[in-house]
Amino acid sequence: MKRFAFIALHADCWAVQQQCQVLGVSASGYYAWRKRRPAATVEQVPPAWQVAAQRVFTSHAGR
Repeated sequence: MKRFAFIALHADCWAVQQQCQVLGVSASGYYAWRKRRPAATVEQVPPAWQVAAQRVFTSHAGR
């Protein structure tokens, strides 16, 4: 587990500032990480078959 994800997971148990200090990261870095958009994950990327099916559907004018 990444450090920032660990901090987010345990933010209700321990203060963010203390966790950052113990883990050797800056609190500003943690909050910047939280504001960023989540990276594409396996769930967000459509499977190859779905992409291929969409390509065929589009190339045949939706028929």
